[in-house]
Amino acid sequence: MAFAFLARADVAPAEVFDVYLSFRGSDRVFVDHLCGSLEEAGIRVVWDQEVEVVRKPIPIAIPILSENYPCSSWCLRELAEIVEDHKTMGKIIMPVFLNITPSVVKNISHGYREAINKHRRKGVKPATLRKWEEALIHVGSISGLATNRHFVGMEHREETVMKLLNVESSDVHVVGIHGIGGTGKTTIAKFVYKRIFHLFDGCSFLESFRENAKKPGGLVDLQCQLISDLLGATQRQIPSEDGINSIRSRFFHKKVLIVFDDIEPGFELTPILGSLDWLGSGSRIIITTRAEQALDKLEVILKYKVGGMQRDEALTLFHIHAFREKPALNEFVFLSKEIVSTIDQLPLTIEVVGSYLFSRGADVWIQTLYELEKVPKLQVEQKLMVIIKALPDKLRQIFLDIACFFIGEDKSVACSLWSGRDSASGLELQMLIRFSIVKIENNKLWMHDQLRDLGRDIVEGEHREPRNRSRLWLQDEALDVLTNEKGTDNVQGVLLKFDSRSQCSFKPAHFASMSNIRFLRLDQANLEGKFEQCLSSLRWLHWRGCPRNLCAGNLNLKKLVILDLSWSKVNEKWNGWREIEKAEKLKVLNLTGCVDLIRTPDLSYYKCLERLILERCIRLVEISSSIKSLERLVSLNLRSCTELNKLPEELGSLISLEEILIDETAVQEIPVSIDHLQKLRIFSACNCLSLIQLPDSISHVKSLRVFTLNGTKITELPLSKELEVLRHLSINHCRSILKLPTSLGSLASLIKLDLSSTGIVELPNTVNKLNLLEVLKIDFTFVRELPGAIWKLKRLEELHASRCRSLVGEIPRDIEKLSRLRVLRLGYSRIRGLPDSISRLPNLQTLDLLHCDKLHRVPNLPSSLISLSLDELENLIFLASLNVSYCQSLERLPDLSKLKKLKDIKIKGCPKIRDIKSVEHLHSFEKPSSAIIETESSSEVTNTMIFPLDHIDGEVLFDALKHAYTGFVTGGV
Repeated sequence: MAFAFLARADVAPAEVFDVYLSFRGSDRVFVDHLCGSLEEAGIRVVWDQEVEVVRKPIPIAIPILSENYPCSSWCLRELAEIVEDHKTMGKIIMPVFLNITPSVVKNISHGYREAINKHRRKGVKPATLRKWEEALIHVGSISGLATNRHFVGMEHREETVMKLLNVESSDVHVVGIHGIGGTGKTTIAKFVYKRIFHLFDGCSFLESFRENAKKPGGLVDLQCQLISDLLGATQRQIPSEDGINSIRSRFFHKKVLIVFDDIEPGFELTPILGSLDWLGSGSRIIITTRAEQALDKLEVILKYKVGGMQRDEALTLFHIHAFREKPALNEFVFLSKEIVSTIDQLPLTIEVVGSYLFSRGADVWIQTLYELEKVPKLQVEQKLMVIIKALPDKLRQIFLDIACFFIGEDKSVACSLWSGRDSASGLELQMLIRFSIVKIENNKLWMHDQLRDLGRDIVEGEHREPRNRSRLWLQDEALDVLTNEKGTDNVQGVLLKFDSRSQCSFKPAHFASMSNIRFLRLDQANLEGKFEQCLSSLRWLHWRGCPRNLCAGNLNLKKLVILDLSWSKVNEKWNGWREIEKAEKLKVLNLTGCVDLIRTPDLSYYKCLERLILERCIRLVEISSSIKSLERLVSLNLRSCTELNKLPEELGSLISLEEILIDETAVQEIPVSIDHLQKLRIFSACNCLSLIQLPDSISHVKSLRVFTLNGTKITELPLSKELEVLRHLSINHCRSILKLPTSLGSLASLIKLDLSSTGIVELPNTVNKLNLLEVLKIDFTFVRELPGAIWKLKRLEELHASRCRSLVGEIPRDIEKLSRLRVLRLGYSRIRGLPDSISRLPNLQTLDLLHCDKLHRVPNLPSSLISLSLDELENLIFLASLNVSYCQSLERLPDLSKLKKLKDIKIKGCPKIRDIKSVEHLHSFEKPSSAIIETESSSEVTNTMIFPLDHIDGEVLFDALKHAYTGFVTGGV
């Protein structure tokens, strides 16, 4: 028998219960464990829901969603009733996601989709199936108990820092977060930063400050980043003294948020920021550091010390990484607890060790535990060293390369250094990512500073003398080894950076003993002499600012795969090209910012070239026809080549090309031969102001996935059904486009469509065929109404229609069909009202109604709402009713005193709204007290559970649930 609730003979209709459970019979073991925890906490639980008189008065439902849950039609019927009671009676739903992720439920994917399809084949009516699906989507969007690698143990840490920041205060506050490495200081700062950055006039997160400040010119670079972040502008070089003056003049009395991440003792705010007195009221500065004395020197009073995780949290996080959210096998339960205890319950170590042990046998677990137990407590680097030592040698070498040289480098470029004939480096890098040793952020290599320092310590430990070490990244040490000709064949990499005034020059003798050097960075330096027997193993030459006249000859570059000459004075006649032509294996050629380059050199020598980067070559006017020889070219980057007005006709010969980037060029037309590029995935031509027409042939590039034309002058958009894998189409600020083709509806894979700031007045009816569309942007257009076809876009998550001044009338009630909608922006439009059905949008988090000055009424809003923008309420002169009940994450409302026609307001169940001002004139004001508990978040949504009940302690209920869940998934039963 498939059943949602177990029968209990002792249930009496007159008895009062606090919680009822919905679950599949196969999950009985967990249910028994859960009920025991709840009843021990004094919470009355009922299992039998076949008796209607029992079910209706019970205020809290706990559906236990497992892999087998949707296989039962009884469970799905019960879940639909729970959701209906939630919507109509305000019942609370606290889902437990048992061995599945919330996204599986929310998206009805994997086994949940298969189960729904099976019910369909059995003849369940479409209307019933639709109701079940809506219930799953709704419950999957509610925060519940679920293992999640991003949120475990984060809530109370985040809230502690938030209390110290006290963002409501108008004072300038500096808050310090300190603790040993690996405790998650940066992660906490990022969470808080993302939560509050929108409250400030400008914001900047200066990550890895200690590391970046040590680099040559580091302080100036950090000032540039700070200023550009706060301005939201492109970074540019600013002298240090001018930087201070710029900060004072530009940000005097502005409310800003600044994070200085990972400072060291001796750090001072004054050289980079100036005086705190210059900052506007309400400004906040967050500082993270391993050393509390660094905060004491700065006289920081508001401090938070971050320690290890709670035992249950640490076990949960470990299981996420070691078992990928599957239950632990019995033989690993004890080992898990021992390992977590041994590694001091620090998040970084837990993540790395757990990730390394994933899918490995018990023998590896036992050996790892044995090695970890040898290391004393709180020796974070030594604990991590156990894992690094266990890596295969090739992975360990890549780890050391990244730690010493390549943090922040483009992943695709760096992989070329390690790839051999089998191009296995991509797989090896993926292994380091899987082990949580390396991460990718915006396609850049990233590593935790504790792991970075460990890698560098390993290299420094190779020998007492730098000359005998494999990698030299410290300026003084590297310069000493080279200038004094101390190098040995142990050296594999050297990093040297000089400023533009440098006269430093190196000769063959400086490299004579370094026969195994693979990576050499010599920014703003020169090479002189004959290098026949030197640099024969060199694979990456990073030579920014190389001289206009090369004084070196006979360079042995046969193994060179990456050449970076960016920001150099080279041109097409540069005498160094004859040396570079020897690099037959060259895969990456970076000429970014070579402002003297008017024509590209002869490219026919580089048959293996995969990436050609000519970005910001502002005088470039011609690309040599020799480009046709580059049959392996994957990426062509011409961004900001502002004088380039023509692409070569030979473009169609580049049969391997996957990416064309011509943004901010003067290109006037695209070669018709572009349809020959059947591997092309990305075509970006943003702000090509001279581009007025596209060839029809571009609509036949079947492989195209990203098509961005923002700011061009095109009048027509060539589309066809052959663009069958196109996922992202953007024509933002293409003001000459007045009408969209009906073929838009044939883009079956389209996920994101940006039509903002175009001249369109309507969307074609075929838009309803975009079944996979998730984001639709029509801001600043002349669209007069939202057609009924939009509501057929079942996967739509974001609808942006701000500043559509022609958009009038009522929003159609069919909006409730957009069950996945998270963001609805209607600010500065002329809409008159929202339908009552908007309350039935289970996922809506952001609703923007700024300056909707014709708005008459705001109906009851969905409980999932996090952000409601009504800051310009004084303009809503007709607003008579406002209902934001059960908007559980809403933190504040604006001043209501000017809304003279506002008579009724309901703010029931909004626990984060602490103070309601100017409500004396209201006829009806409803805000009863609520008890609050916070749950661990799913990866998609962070909500707060509300318990408007006097007889249940919300914290007790949540703790009981969490205890039962954690104990179960970590093998405690």
